[in-house]
Order: sequence, then structure tokens, then C-alpha cells
Amino acid sequence: MDPLPLGRCSHRNLSAKSTQCDRWARLVCSHCNRGVCVEHEKIHQEESQRRIDELQNQMNDLRQRLHTLTHEQLVENFEEKLDQWTNTCKNEIDRKAMQMLKQGKSLIEQLNVEEFRSNCLNQIENSLEPSQTHTSKLEEQIEQMKEKISYLQITNDGQIKVNHFLTKPSRDMMNLD
Repeated sequence: MDPLPLGRCSHRNLSAKSTQCDRWARLVCSHCNRGVCVEHEKIHQEESQRRIDELQNQMNDLRQRLHTLTHEQLVENFEEKLDQWTNTCKNEIDRKAMQMLKQGKSLIEQLNVEEFRSNCLNQIENSLEPSQTHTSKLEEQIEQMKEKISYLQITNDGQIKVNHFLTKPSRDMMNLD
């Protein structure tokens, strides 16, 4: 007679969890749908009943606790859980802060302060250089205009008299970028 397509018996020895029965399964447990051999059927049913009884006891205990819970106990339990969560979060933040502090100190120790200063100063000078060039050009143009204005003289009758020959302003002088 060929064995049923249930495979090997799924019963395991409780003292040695790695030891499995090598017989063919002949029955299917109605609780867990596992295949067991005829020899282990009763043992499997007893183990299943024991687990069911344990779960039933736990369920009864929970029912009893739920019936006896008061509003104050619920609030107290909530406050305890919230305090635990708060402490866990604070500890995690403190741990992370210490880690970042150590990492920051390590990076600062590796930093060459003089090189850092030099790089910063170079960046500042490079950003100011175009502005200084533009300012210098404007100052030159202002000086040229002052010089040209100094050649003009207003007479008592409101006429403008030129003391020196004025040239037409150059494009450079007019470019006030």
C-alpha cells in the first residue's frame, strides 16, 4: 500500500526539537493541518489540547483583567507607556548627540586651521576683487569729470566760460557699469 501524499510525520520529540519521526503520515490534524503517523496521533492531540488549554487560560485571564480595569488604571497605564516611550526617545537622542559630538570633534581635530583660514580669506578676496576693479574705474571716471568741470567757469552774467579746451567724453568715461 502506498503512503498517502501527506509526507513524513510532522511530530517532533519535545526534548530534541531536531529529531523528527521518520514514519509516513496517515492522518491530518484538524487543528493545525499537519500530517502525523498513527503512533503519534494521540501524543499530537494531547499536545494540541495542552496548547489550546494554555491559550484558553490566557484568554480568560485577559477577559478578567479587562472586566476589572478602571478608567484610572487605563490612564495610569497610558502614562507609564508614554513615559517609557519618552525615556527611550530621550536616550536615543542623547546617544545620537554624543555620537555627533565625537564625530564633530574628530573632524575639527583633523582640520588644519591655518589652511581653513587661508582658504576662507582667498574666497573673500576673490569675491571682492571684481567689485574693487569696478570701484577703481568709477573713481577714475569721477576724477576725469572733476578735472573737466574745473575748466568751466560761470561768469557774473550767468554765462559759462571754458578755460580750457574740452574734449568729447570718451565711451569709457560714459560707461558707468
